[in-house]
Amino acid sequence: MGQQLDHLLEISQLPNVRIYVVPMSTEFHPELMAGFQVITVPDRGQVLYLETRISGMLVDTTDELHHYARLFGELRGAALPPDASRKLIEKIRGEFL
Repeated sequence: MGQQLDHLLEISQLPNVRIYVVPMSTEFHPELMAGFQVITVPDRGQVLYLETRISGMLVDTTDELHHYARLFGELRGAALPPDASRKLIEKIRGEFL
């Protein structure tokens, strides 16, 4: 786990990466049972990548994209800002030394 946290800390320094940590004290959101990414693809626009317990799938329907964009906004609103998220990751990383 320490290496994974190191990797997050490393990539958090990239100009095109922002990491937002949702604290454990945040109320559970049922749609957090699976991961998702909204990806912008040149010449195609946005697509949604959904992770399930078994596999992943790409979705490009407008309704699904809007739903997950709204969910992302809600999650980002509940998350720590990037600087505070990085400090929390550093603190947790210290527990693995």
